[in-house]
Amino acid sequence: MAFGRCFRSFERMDISISNTRLLLWLFLILSRSESVYANSIVDIDAHEMQSLLTLKEILQLQGDIWQENRNPCSSWLGIACEDGHVVSVSLFSMKYQAVGPSQNGSLMLEKAVQTLSTMSFLRSFNATGFEFRGQLPDSLGKLGKLNALDLTGTALYGSLPASFKLLSRLNFLSLAKNNLTGSISPFVEGFYNLQYIDLSCNSFTSLLPFTLFFKASQLMYVDLSHNGFEGVIPPFMGNLVNLRHLALGHNFLQGSLPLNHLKWPHLEYLDISNNNLQGPIADSISQLKSLSYLNLAHNYFTGSIPSAISSCTKLQTLILDRNLLTDKLPLSMITLKNLVVLSLSSNNLSGRIPSKIFTLPRLTTLVLSHNLFFGMLPLNELKPALIQVFDISYNFLEGDIPESLFPVEKIMKNCFQGAPTQHSPKACKQFYRRIGISWQETQPRSGSSTGNNTFTWLVQGHTRKNKRLLVILGCAAGGAFVLVIAGFCALCNERHKGVLNHELNEGIREVVTDRGSSLDKCFQMSFSRFLGEPFSYDTLSQATNGFSSSNMLANGHSGELYKGTLEAGTNIVVKRVYTARKIELYLKEMEIFQRAFHRRLVTVLGYCISEPDEKFLVYEHMPCGDLASVLQTKEVAYEGFYQCPRRPLDWITRLKIGIGVAEGLTYLHHECSPPIVHGNVKATSILLDEKFEVKLGSLSGAGTENKDSHPKLASCFLGLPEVNYT
Repeated sequence: MAFGRCFRSFERMDISISNTRLLLWLFLILSRSESVYANSIVDIDAHEMQSLLTLKEILQLQGDIWQENRNPCSSWLGIACEDGHVVSVSLFSMKYQAVGPSQNGSLMLEKAVQTLSTMSFLRSFNATGFEFRGQLPDSLGKLGKLNALDLTGTALYGSLPASFKLLSRLNFLSLAKNNLTGSISPFVEGFYNLQYIDLSCNSFTSLLPFTLFFKASQLMYVDLSHNGFEGVIPPFMGNLVNLRHLALGHNFLQGSLPLNHLKWPHLEYLDISNNNLQGPIADSISQLKSLSYLNLAHNYFTGSIPSAISSCTKLQTLILDRNLLTDKLPLSMITLKNLVVLSLSSNNLSGRIPSKIFTLPRLTTLVLSHNLFFGMLPLNELKPALIQVFDISYNFLEGDIPESLFPVEKIMKNCFQGAPTQHSPKACKQFYRRIGISWQETQPRSGSSTGNNTFTWLVQGHTRKNKRLLVILGCAAGGAFVLVIAGFCALCNERHKGVLNHELNEGIREVVTDRGSSLDKCFQMSFSRFLGEPFSYDTLSQATNGFSSSNMLANGHSGELYKGTLEAGTNIVVKRVYTARKIELYLKEMEIFQRAFHRRLVTVLGYCISEPDEKFLVYEHMPCGDLASVLQTKEVAYEGFYQCPRRPLDWITRLKIGIGVAEGLTYLHHECSPPIVHGNVKATSILLDEKFEVKLGSLSGAGTENKDSHPKLASCFLGLPEVNYT
């Protein structure tokens, strides 16, 4: 439940990791003998029968899963036998009594391992999802005959025991989604039979296991993502000619990507995103002809996208976001006929968008935002019925564009004629002059959105995204946005106790006082576009354990902050505001989020306005908390048992934090209209995810005053004492 954030980088994955893992697991077990599950006639060894009953008692398995009067080889769930001996034990999906706070999970695991070690023929142990909540015991080495060990999501912590190196017969190893720490190299360097290794979503540090990659020539699946590994990617990893899946994302790897040495003829999945890799993407990427998924995002790759990538004809997903790539898109990319996802945002790519990109027959996601693309958009090549995600915001594209083609935020900050939220004519003219092309502001074509029709853009652009917003069109049809919304809401509920209207150039604020009133519904419809989805009070109360004090993160100047977890496992932060005391700050924060969309601002997931005396905003959860906590010496722990990597911030990380803060402030101060001044930038208002990516919080303290009141940033990310500036 605590690991949803670990896998955000897998959301666009076109290859099912779970299916791949399952197939490999079945292959490793079933290939041992055709008689594994067929021996229901031969009685099980009496000693092993007693061991299984002891194991059931130790693990506190519930119900009648393992019945003493039935043959385990033929009737017990998760048990496989061969010639009357247990060869495989799987606890996956078993019902058990969870380990309580007063119980010693390490002792339970120690006893379980001791019992398993008495089964001389045991070759496979799978405890996926069984939360031991303890440390791996040193007796684990007694299971040295194992070929497969799966302890995924078992709430393990601490370092690997010294005896772990005795499991050298393993060809399947998964310790994913735990909080294991320390180095792995001394323990796995002798595992030359490995075909599958998954250590993702832990807190392992130090260098990658070089010896393992040099000697384990049969490796097919490697996932070391979401850890704290450092150093370089060794060139001799190219020796892994059977490799099909490699995930090294969300670590601290440096250096270049040694593509000249990484031939990998069978590689289908490659993710090295969210590291500190740099240098160009070499033309030798053309050797990865079986590649289906490629994610190099959030690094420092430079130069152009190599034309040779066209040789990767099986490529379905290409993600190169947030690098330092330049130049034009290579025309050869139009040969990638299997491409489904193409995401290139936040680079320095320029030139005209090749029209043939839009003719790719399977393309459903195209993200080109935050680049320097210019010229006319090839509307005649677009396939709105096929494209599901299309983001060209923050470029310098020009010309007319159909009103109902895209949501407004996906085309904002360009030079489109008659469209809202575009660059100013002066900025467009300066950009085109700099690249040697004349640009002239023209009158929009007939039917384009201008003046009072601007809100029509807002509604039509979001029709596909949220059909409920059609109601807003009725509110806005008769006149200006602010006045009509206020009037309509007043008609919805004439008996409301009070309505506070505060008009800016865009948006409206209202104090809602009658629980469940039609005014609440009007308010909800008005802001659903800007503030995500509505949450019920009961949902938020359940997620925060009834807003208990143990879940309180802070009592800020604009409200109380609580950590919470939704039923789906999503971690959230809930702001609770008492309307009688701090409603002005709550409304100001809602104003800010109406018109501020940026990756450097904390994301609002939703809201709750059903209560008469209190209102709620729901934010995304930032695992590493604020910068002030990271700069402290104590460990930063949060929900569950996963922790942020704890080590002194290196200068690259500090630089990335500083750049992230600068990007957020630049957006607020110069790109919003009107500008927003974040007047309370401290280390506590700089929030960090598990990769120390920055998002600014505490926007309720922001305003539109024409002043520059933010503090110097050195004290925030260089670890200096915090100083208040006025």
